[in-house]
Amino acid sequence: MSASRYPAPAELRDLIIMLLQVGKLVQVGLSAELESAIGLTVGEIDVLANLAHAPDGRLRMSQISDRLVVNRTGVTRLIDSLAERGLVERQAAEGDRRGVCAVITEAGRDRFVWGAPIVLESLDRQIGDRVSSDEVAVIQAAFAKILTGLGSGEAGCGAKVDDAAKALAAKAGPGPTPTETTA
Repeated sequence: MSASRYPAPAELRDLIIMLLQVGKLVQVGLSAELESAIGLTVGEIDVLANLAHAPDGRLRMSQISDRLVVNRTGVTRLIDSLAERGLVERQAAEGDRRGVCAVITEAGRDRFVWGAPIVLESLDRQIGDRVSSDEVAVIQAAFAKILTGLGSGEAGCGAKVDDAAKALAAKAGPGPTPTETTA
């Protein structure tokens, strides 16, 4: 009998539960740090990051929805919150009178630049201090396969993931990190 290339159902279930737990715990920790330091939620900094890296600092609302994997109502709420604070503006989409774009303002770009190191430091503490650069590479490769299989190979998302993984790997250096422990 040959070994299956897929995990057994119990292993897959355990992996999914762990993936959801890690994602939620990291998001809760990051959210608390961001809100305390710069008054933004994880969703809001994600919008600003996407806009800051977009051509001309603008994206259609539907593009933001796709990139954040959030429904359009959720994106509208995020943009409303950011617009009230002067971090983004709504503008008509070029060539489409019904389309709306979100555009990052200078204040929004400043807030993103201020918040980016907080995000990286938080992720480094929560993840980078617990896994080696080799483990990061394995996890990243596995997630890339899953994302590709799910049809989410968008360059913007992949580029951000690559940049974050490279930053963590560079900071960790070769081999295991000195604080490699489990939480």
